[in-house]
Amino acid sequence: MMLFATSLTTFGQTTLTVGPDWSSGSWSSGTPIAGQATIIDVATSNVDADYTQSRLINTAGASDVTINGVNKLTIDNNGTLENISSTPSIMTINCNLRIGGTTQIGSLGADANNYVFGGNLQGGGTLEFMTNVNATIGATADFSGYNGNYRVYKGTNLIFDTTNPINGVTGKQIRQQENGTGTVTINSPNICNSVQFWCNSGNNRFLNVVFNANQDNIGKFILLANSNTTTNAINVTIGPGVTSLQFEDHSGGGTPVVWAANQTLNIINFADNVLNFGGVATGLTEEQLAKITVDVDTTGKELTLTSSGDLVLAPTLSAKVPFSNVNFSIYPNPVDNILNIESEEQIAVIQITDVLGKTITTQKGKLKSVNTANFAKGIYILKVFAKNGASTAKKFIKK
Repeated sequence: MMLFATSLTTFGQTTLTVGPDWSSGSWSSGTPIAGQATIIDVATSNVDADYTQSRLINTAGASDVTINGVNKLTIDNNGTLENISSTPSIMTINCNLRIGGTTQIGSLGADANNYVFGGNLQGGGTLEFMTNVNATIGATADFSGYNGNYRVYKGTNLIFDTTNPINGVTGKQIRQQENGTGTVTINSPNICNSVQFWCNSGNNRFLNVVFNANQDNIGKFILLANSNTTTNAINVTIGPGVTSLQFEDHSGGGTPVVWAANQTLNIINFADNVLNFGGVATGLTEEQLAKITVDVDTTGKELTLTSSGDLVLAPTLSAKVPFSNVNFSIYPNPVDNILNIESEEQIAVIQITDVLGKTITTQKGKLKSVNTANFAKGIYILKVFAKNGASTAKKFIKK
């Protein structure tokens, strides 16, 4: 897909062929002006005044291109940044960048091309990272003034190394926009600013999201479908050392986020108590839980939420298990901190729920006590499971 044929015909294009500074460099048809496409043909150039362009590209034979400067480069509405070099190369944008509207990074259907952003970004238009684009939002980049959405296409690899928020407005989107697979990697802690991860309606669209750092402010997962959809999925990979991913409540307070038929949320490197949905037991609906898969053995277990909203695998409770044939006692009751358990039989699993049936904790092993210091005041049900599957439940009160 090529854009700006009209603007190029009307305004022509300017080419920076020599010289480090845009205003003082040798241009084929004068200093770049709004509405024109600018071709960069030098390894390093400096934006030494505020410029507005429709299209910024490098020449087909160029190698790496770096654009520095403390001034602002504005890309017109429906503009593009394109690395069209015929050799493997990187276009690095270190100057301050502003987008006036939807801006394409790369070209739809192009070969792999590479971009690095190291400056500030402002504007409210959508950033579209096109087919086979490799883009890094670098450690020095500041996108906290950017108020738009991100769209990724087939083969996109979008990496966030910045330590600043990736968006200035909460609730914006990172969306898989094209049939195929795109990948987004979050490498710095707490930068999501409630961004939502979308798989847009289509056929076989897959968004890979890799979290390599803890996040305390992630938005919702949105899985859409239309009549032609076979399957879409969001695949979440939990990186080494990640212990806390805090998402928004998906249950919607009576208006839940709907995940369409055949859509799944797949968790890779799953561990209990890492993903948290809103801090409450109603953070996911039963329909949403049924669409989540994990990459660990789930035999005899089911995904559920604790009362604090943590996603865990808990033992599946069978209606056929005989009730009241595990002899045990608990004390003190009511309890302040430590609830002691005495039984002559070997207990395999202990499960504590609130009176509404929501799991508070599930523990395995030869336990003789449970620490309830962090429990809220109220009535709880402790159920013990013997090795033969038998179980018994008793109520206790947390003071």
